[in-house]
Amino acid sequence: MVMNDVPNGVTVMYFPESGMTPHYTLEQVERVSFDRLEIDGDTARIVGSLEGALMHVASMTSDPDPSDTIELSVRFDVEARREE
Repeated sequence: MVMNDVPNGVTVMYFPESGMTPHYTLEQVERVSFDRLEIDGDTARIVGSLEGALMHVASMTSDPDPSDTIELSVRFDVEARREE
């Protein structure tokens, strides 16, 4: 997420099946780094990396399960467009 031209949040989800649940969600961010942010009008490019753990969520009413995790270490280079 970018607010007021500053990156301030990361959301990661993994859907191993075709529905919304079960899924894995990022609950434990160990390290996040934003190496580059370029904003050109309604387009932003963000480059960085993050490490953390995705936790399993069995249903829409259940909490993330810290005993069922997938370790995550990724680099990202994304472009986003502002929509109103």
